[in-house]
Amino acid sequence: MTLGDKIRVLLIAFFCSIILDIVLGMLTDWEYPWWAIMSIGWLICIPFAYWFEKKDSTCPSCKLAWKAVNTNSEVIKTEQIMKRETETENGVSKKVNIPYERVTFYQHKKCESCEHTWKVLCTEDNKT
Repeated sequence: MTLGDKIRVLLIAFFCSIILDIVLGMLTDWEYPWWAIMSIGWLICIPFAYWFEKKDSTCPSCKLAWKAVNTNSEVIKTEQIMKRETETENGVSKKVNIPYERVTFYQHKKCESCEHTWKVLCTEDNKT
């Protein structure tokens, strides 16, 4: 587990604890101190963030965690799609179609431990 992995786990847990703090604050009419709820929420969210990050970096062959590294990507398909979004202009909100480019690609990965290689199918939507 590299320093970057640790920082990513802590940041995910931090943002989850902020959401938890806001939800609990709204449900209890902010009866409890925000820092106490957020601290407890952070401690609760760390194991979930760790598990979330670990599943994407585990080698399917040797089952060691934090060993997968991205080597390269291979674009399979690129297509233009439209998404409905709300735009506000002069205080008036309206729904408009926004063009996006959907890229489907294989993300090639390699295990640092056993040298096993595999690929994962991924999709990204980018605003054009």
